[in-house]
Amino acid sequence: MPAAKRKKTAAPRRRSTKSKNKSWLQSLLYILLVLLVLTAIALAAGYVYVRKNKNDLRPKTTDTEQTQSQPIDTTLNGTWINAGNGNMLTVKNENFTLDFPSVESKKSKHGKFFVNDKHIVIETSETDDCSTGKGTYTFVLDNENLTISALNDACSLRKNLFAQSWYKM
Repeated sequence: MPAAKRKKTAAPRRRSTKSKNKSWLQSLLYILLVLLVLTAIALAAGYVYVRKNKNDLRPKTTDTEQTQSQPIDTTLNGTWINAGNGNMLTVKNENFTLDFPSVESKKSKHGKFFVNDKHIVIETSETDDCSTGKGTYTFVLDNENLTISALNDACSLRKNLFAQSWYKM
């Protein structure tokens, strides 16, 4: 009996699987590219929004929080130069430092600086030459110029140091 001829089967086509794999990778790359573009757009929009609304991003306080702690008046915050003698008055919230420009001058003065409407209450530290407590002053702020006048202060040294004209540094 003659041997039966076997029917040859065609080899599987590998092209179709390669093209499917290639198609799948291309789709994945397109999705990743779209996600990267969207992320870049979102970051740019967030950056512009934050820059534009910088002051609006502070946490809001409720009425009960405001009554418990009053905000500090920061109108006079910064460094002020005495127009007459060059003394430097640095105010930060409720603290001040008064520095003298001369090499032969005294060491700097420190204390508390409370602002209420158009009045300033200055309290120098215990190591200061004045042990009379606090002095009350009025002030006029005109652009970058500050004029402090004594209202009630028993310490003549403190009065002479602060009741002056100052300009913002």
